[in-house]
Amino acid sequence: FPSHDTSKVPDTMVAVDLSVKDDFSAVSYNMYLISRFHIHTVYYIPEETLKEHHNKELYQRWEKQGYLKVCGKKAIDYDMIARDVVEMGKYLNILQIGYDPYKSKDFINMLGAMAPNGRKYLQPVSQTYGNFTSPVQTFESAILTERLTLNDNPINTYCFGNAVLDEDRLENKKPIKRSKTKKIDGVITALMTMSEFGNYIR
Repeated sequence: FPSHDTSKVPDTMVAVDLSVKDDFSAVSYNMYLISRFHIHTVYYIPEETLKEHHNKELYQRWEKQGYLKVCGKKAIDYDMIARDVVEMGKYLNILQIGYDPYKSKDFINMLGAMAPNGRKYLQPVSQTYGNFTSPVQTFESAILTERLTLNDNPINTYCFGNAVLDEDRLENKKPIKRSKTKKIDGVITALMTMSEFGNYIR
C-alpha cells in the first residue's frame, strides 16, 4: 500500500470526514495530474438513516442513482470505508490519508490493521480556522485558473451550496454550514486534501 508502479499513477491525497449515524460521511481522493487537481468524493450513509432522515426522499434518490453508498445498518461501517480506501490504493499513489483527530480513532485503527505500514500514511488534519485559510486560497485559485475539477456527483453541488466562508478575528477563513441541518462534508474533505498537499514533505 501502495503496491503498484507509482510512476504510472497520480499522486493522491485522501481525506475522510466521518459521521456515526445521523447523516452521511465523505471520503475525498485528490489526484494531482500535471499541474491540475481532480477531486473524487465518495459519500456513505447508514441504511436506517437513509430510511428515516428528514431528507430521505433526496437521499434515497441519490442512492438509487449510485451517488450515495449504503454503509452499515444503524451506524456508519468504518470497516467498509477503510476497505474502500485500501482498494483505491491499488490504483492510486496515495501519499497521505487525512482525518479529523477528534472523530476517527476507530477508523484509523482499522485502516492501520488492514494495510501494510498503513499507519505511516495517516495524518491528522486540524479543523481550525488557521489551518483552513491556505487551502481555501489554493482551492479558489485552482478553480479560477481552471486547474481543479470535481467528480460528477450532485452531492458535491449540494455540499458547496450549503457552505459559506466565515472569518475569525485574525481574518482566517473556514467554510461553515449555512444552517445547522445542512451538510458540507464534501467541502471539508476537499479542503483537507489541499491542506495535505500544501504541508506534504517527501
